[in-house]
Amino acid sequence: MQFDAKQKTILADIAKDPSYPRAISELNALYWGIALDGLSDRVRNGEDIAPFLKQEKSFFNSGLVRELREDAADIERKFFEKPELNSPLEIELYTDWILAVVEKIKENDRAQTIMLEIDASKRTLVRLQRDIAAHQEERKDLLVKALGGELDSSTLQCVGSLVETDKRALENLRIKKAISRGVFFPVSERRTFVEKENNLKKEVARYAALVSHIKNDSEKTALRTLCLNISELFETCIEHEEKILKYEAEITALKDKQNALSPLEIQSRVRSEIEYLRDLIRLCAKRLHGESCSVVRKGDVFFTQKEFAQCLDRVLEFDPRIFHNDRVSFQGKPTFLLVPGNGNALFDWKNNRFIVPLIPPGGNFLGSIASAIIEYRIDVDEEKTLVTSYSKLPHLKGVKSILQIRASLTKDYLAWILSESKGFKIMTKETRAWFEHEIAPGKLDIYCPLQYQSFSLSSDDYRKLLADVESRVKNDVNAADSADLWVGSILNYQQGNFERAFECIKTYVDKNTINTFAFYNLGQIAMKVSRKTEAIAGFAEFCKLNPQSWWATVTQDHLRRLQGG
Repeated sequence: MQFDAKQKTILADIAKDPSYPRAISELNALYWGIALDGLSDRVRNGEDIAPFLKQEKSFFNSGLVRELREDAADIERKFFEKPELNSPLEIELYTDWILAVVEKIKENDRAQTIMLEIDASKRTLVRLQRDIAAHQEERKDLLVKALGGELDSSTLQCVGSLVETDKRALENLRIKKAISRGVFFPVSERRTFVEKENNLKKEVARYAALVSHIKNDSEKTALRTLCLNISELFETCIEHEEKILKYEAEITALKDKQNALSPLEIQSRVRSEIEYLRDLIRLCAKRLHGESCSVVRKGDVFFTQKEFAQCLDRVLEFDPRIFHNDRVSFQGKPTFLLVPGNGNALFDWKNNRFIVPLIPPGGNFLGSIASAIIEYRIDVDEEKTLVTSYSKLPHLKGVKSILQIRASLTKDYLAWILSESKGFKIMTKETRAWFEHEIAPGKLDIYCPLQYQSFSLSSDDYRKLLADVESRVKNDVNAADSADLWVGSILNYQQGNFERAFECIKTYVDKNTINTFAFYNLGQIAMKVSRKTEAIAGFAEFCKLNPQSWWATVTQDHLRRLQGG
């Protein structure tokens, strides 16, 4: 990176005193000034920014300035060294992100966002229709039960036609909503609507007369509640239908406008995206009452791509159900963006993305990732089931503040990831039991590597992988490749093929004594197929190789039960 005289003065000041607040502030402004002006000006001029980003990839991606670090070459090598295994989660560097931002703006990312909203509304409609059907069925059963012996043919016909009456009520409600929005209807259609409305009133009156024969007041109240719930669900359905129509019209308008998108508009949107990211990075430092700095100074300890992948794998090892939530079904799994800066990682709900500053406080890499993960867990807990369950723990008795409860959960989550996972019991018995029930891997399940967890593979990819592995292993497990045996044992276990899983893992262990978790899995799978001797042998060997961890504690509990029984 070429610097002018003023920028060189800033670099000289920070080299003299890396902790001087004013110099840190100016250094941070230098990074984001280049990130903003250098890139947005090129976008406005219609230049391809890819060559510039490639040339200065170390500066943009790692905040590396050669004048500040004698070990710059070593930093660059370590930072860009790829992890051994590709993560099933999307991990981006700054240059990847900004190129994608520019491309999306040119292709109109607003249209993509709207499509996601349309998809979410369509999913909601399916759920609402399912709820309506359940309420209708419950109403029918309650009505038949409440009327008892009065079910003559006319009554049965009335009960049976209620669903059709609901359909007509929904259609009439749609027309009323449309009229209230100012939609024009010809006179003939309005007359037809009035006729339908009068017929509907007659059907409703017949139903009301039917309900009047019910003598039990609680049953009458229950029926009124069900009808009210159905009406409210109809209102919600129409709201989502109108939302879909509005979004579809907006997409059409955007397509027309896209052809006239000027370079200045593109530049403005690029600047807005970069400024938004810069402000989030500042927030990461501000949360810890520190000064934000996106350039690596002397003495700074920073994330490499390998270090990040290891930390993420570690968190997912002890919280494997992170992505088992409704939001993933329509927004997808969140992405991870590594950005020069300091502070703990955070979750950007607006973009369904984790922002990870490269310099964690005190070099606590794992703590930085865990801080963002628990923030995500709380954010997607829309029904507040996780927080409500946690708030019932003894040490929170009498605590009403949701902020205080969330702060306590965050603190305990960090303790779970940083200490309890290593076998250091620092939590109370009740808190540990809660984490083992709500967060931890199942004590009766095998260890599953990140790339084979349920969120990592689609159903089609999963079936294809299992078929490929089985086609290579076939009936001769002794001749099979060790890697196929390991994967085959995991996938077959997940399918409930425990005998086949045991055959694969037993042969794998006989061939491979390097993979510690293979012995843990041998113990678990052997228990599933009632092979007590092999289960004890597997667990005992795991404890010998891994004596201090949460897994070891689980293993020792299994051993005590097996040897005692």
